[in-house]
This record gives sequence, structure tokens and C-alpha cells, in this order.
Amino acid sequence: MKLYPIQCILVFCSIRLKLSSDFVKDIHFLVSVH
Repeated sequence: MKLYPIQCILVFCSIRLKLSSDFVKDIHFLVSVH
């Protein structure tokens, strides 16, 4: 399967979004606990 630059960018962005959303959830969790 050949990856085109656009697909690579989309995958990268989706991964970054997922990580950032998880990070935000962790922050909210920590804030709510303390």
C-alpha cells in the first residue's frame, strides 16, 4: 500500500489529535482529583 503525502499528514494529524485529547482528559482528571 502506497502512502501519499496527504494521507501521511492526515494520519499524523489524527494521531496528534488523539494524543492531545487524551492529554487534556488526563489534565482534567488530575485537576478534578486534587
